[in-house]
Amino acid sequence: IESSEEILKKLQKEKPQEMVPFLNLLRIYYLLDEYDIAKKMLNNYYKLHSGDKKKVFDFMKYLKTSNRAEEHVLFLDVISNYQEYEMQALEELGLYFISIRDLELAKPYFEKILTIYAYNPVALHSMMQIHYINESWADVITYATPLKKEKTKEKNYHTMIAKAYFELGEYALAVKASEEAPEY
Repeated sequence: IESSEEILKKLQKEKPQEMVPFLNLLRIYYLLDEYDIAKKMLNNYYKLHSGDKKKVFDFMKYLKTSNRAEEHVLFLDVISNYQEYEMQALEELGLYFISIRDLELAKPYFEKILTIYAYNPVALHSMMQIHYINESWADVITYATPLKKEKTKEKNYHTMIAKAYFELGEYALAVKASEEAPEY
């Protein structure tokens, strides 16, 4: 493993434009649970290619489409520290944690997005969904309210808001929310 690491590091220096040595070294670090070292390497990759957004997106796309979700998450965590990728990375991280049903890890990402842009529809809907699952009905309403003006809403928006109003004893508002739901 050490010799592979040395060879891959050498290749990174000789051919910094090549993605494969970075991907292979990332895989080694990931398999060895060396996440901090992996993140440093990913940070170096980002710094090396920060002027070439296509390279950065190609790297992300490769990790995502080749079922390397955990490694993709490591890269997103690294680039979330850079303003030009911060919102996208935070959003993808939050959605990833929702997809694996780790709502407590997802929440801080969406909260951070909402401190940057309070009307981000993905973050608002995701927070609404998290609170719906946790049966925090007043919070469902809080996050649903800014979404009322959005033209396109998630299919379950009206169901969640109607249920929240119902659970809070606001039956007239629950009925109104149900009536506003489009037919799919």
